[in-house]
Amino acid sequence: MKSIAHVIVMLLPISLFAQDCTIDVLDNPVVETQEGDPRVKLRNISNPQLLVFKPADGLNARSAIVICPGGGYDYLSMENEGYNVANWLTKMGVTAVILKYRLPDGTFDEDGGFRSLVDAQRAIERVRANAAAWDVDPDKIGIMGFSAGGHLAASLSTHFTTSSRPNFSVLIYPVISLDERITHQGTKNNVLGNNENFRAEYSNELKVNSNTPPAFLLHSQDDRSVSVQNSIRYYRQLLDHNVGGELHILQYGGHGYGMAVGRNSVSHWPDILKAWLKRHSWAL
Repeated sequence: MKSIAHVIVMLLPISLFAQDCTIDVLDNPVVETQEGDPRVKLRNISNPQLLVFKPADGLNARSAIVICPGGGYDYLSMENEGYNVANWLTKMGVTAVILKYRLPDGTFDEDGGFRSLVDAQRAIERVRANAAAWDVDPDKIGIMGFSAGGHLAASLSTHFTTSSRPNFSVLIYPVISLDERITHQGTKNNVLGNNENFRAEYSNELKVNSNTPPAFLLHSQDDRSVSVQNSIRYYRQLLDHNVGGELHILQYGGHGYGMAVGRNSVSHWPDILKAWLKRHSWAL
C-alpha cells in the first residue's frame, strides 16, 4: 500500500482543530486538481484522500467512522458535513475519518461500480489496515453520510466487498433511491449520466439483504430536497431482512443542516445519534 501522511492544522470557525494525518485512497495517487476552499466546499477531486482525526485526549471508544459529506455529487460540503461532524465525533472517543471522494461522472467500472463507491470501499479497507496503529477495533468501523453522501454510504452498505463491509452505517437525510418518484434529481443525474441501466442497481433500498449492516437513519418530514420516503423505504427493507436499525423522522428541519449549528428546530438530533452509538459501544 502506498500512502502519504502529514500533519496539518486547520482553523475552523468552531475551533482550532488539529488533523492527525492524510492518507491517499488510491495505490497510485494522481496530481490533485480539486477546486474550492478545502475547508468549505470542494469540486473536481482527482486524488481521493482520508483526513484522519483521532479522539480527544483520554477518550477512546476504539471505533472509527468514515464521513461522506454531501453536496448532490456536485461538490463536497466539507465544513458543514465534514469537519463539524469529525469534531463532534472525536469528543466521544471516535476516530473520525473524512472521505474526500471523487465525484461520479456517469461512468461505471467493469464490476459495475462508480468511482465514489470505489473510493468508499477502499476507505474502509484503509481504515481496517490502520486499525492497530490507531488503536481501533477492526470490527467497529462505520460509514456516515449526509444527503448524496448518504447515498454513497448506503451504496457501500449494499455493495461492499469482503474486506470493505462497514460494521454499521449512519444515514442523515440520505438520498437512498434513484427512483424518479422520490430521488434527488441532481444526485441521480450525476451518478447515472446517460446510463439508465444502473438505476435499479443504485436504488439501494432494492439491494438490502440480511448481510446489510445495521443503520441509523434520520430525516425531516418537511425536507423539500430529498423526500423522507428515501429513509422510510430503506428502513422497511431493514425490517424485512431482520437487520437492526433505527429511523427517526423529525417534523421540521428541512435539509442540509449538518450538525444543526444554529438550527433550533433540529438541534437535538445529534443527541439521538449519540445515544444510539453509545448503546452499541461505538462511542463513549
